[in-house]
Formats: sequence, C-alpha cells, structure tokens
Amino acid sequence: TALPISALTLQNEPDFGDAEYPCTYFTAEQEAKLAKALVPLLRRNGVDTLVLGHDHNYDIWERAAELIERAGDVLDGTAWHAYMGSPEVLADKRLQSSGIFHTEQTAHTHRGRDANFRGDVEWMLGNVLLGPISYGSRSASAWNLALDDGFGP
Repeated sequence: TALPISALTLQNEPDFGDAEYPCTYFTAEQEAKLAKALVPLLRRNGVDTLVLGHDHNYDIWERAAELIERAGDVLDGTAWHAYMGSPEVLADKRLQSSGIFHTEQTAHTHRGRDANFRGDVEWMLGNVLLGPISYGSRSASAWNLALDDGFGP
C-alpha cells in the first residue's frame, strides 16, 4: 500500500529566491496559477491530499492573503513559519476564510549553548504552538529537535 500523504505545499518559502540553499522566488500570482492548474488535476485523479499555499513567515502575511484571494477556491489553506513576524496576523479575515497550518520551525539553528532555554520554550509556545492554534491553526511543527555541534542536522 502507498504511504498516505495528508497535505502538501506548493513551494517552500516562495519569497526566498536568493537564499544560500536551493530555492526559487515565486509570486502569489504565480503560485495561484499553479494551484488553479494542479489542484483540479489532483482531484480529477482521485487525490484528496490537502494542498496548501504560502508556506512562509508571518511577516509577509499580505502575500498569503493575496494568494487566498486569487486561489482560495481551490486551496485548502495556508502554511506558516514563525521565523519572522507574529501569529497575530492570522486573525486577518481573508486568512481565516481558509485552513491555517503551522508547518515548519526550528528555533535552535543559531542558539548558543548558554542561551536561555526557558525563553526559547516560551517563544515556541507563543509563536509555534499556542499562538497559531488560538487563531485556528490545525497543526504546529517544530522540526530538527536535535542538532549537531555546528547547529546543523
């Protein structure tokens, strides 16, 4: 049997077209066009996996709202990261009209060994778990809980 996939995103961090890792800049308009082509194709072929857009930070929430305006009729919601910005933006009426999913966070990539662990946990609770959930997020994801001495996987 096949591994069930509950959700997929159209592009991870579409506003980072010039990061130091493989990436592609993708406007809300381009992502909406992809969603309008891909989602109906998936549905016609019996694939009911949730399809999420945005998959990026709170600080560029207007991009997600534009995407929902353009393709909210086919997308199942928006995916979020907390690297920049605050989850309060999820209260926007346009974002609330569709599913909200927190899909990625690693808060310890550059955390020094002498960092304030309690402060880190409080930040994660407010920005990744309880904050997003209070605005209707259906998920919270903190990945890469164990890092090597160079703060890498």
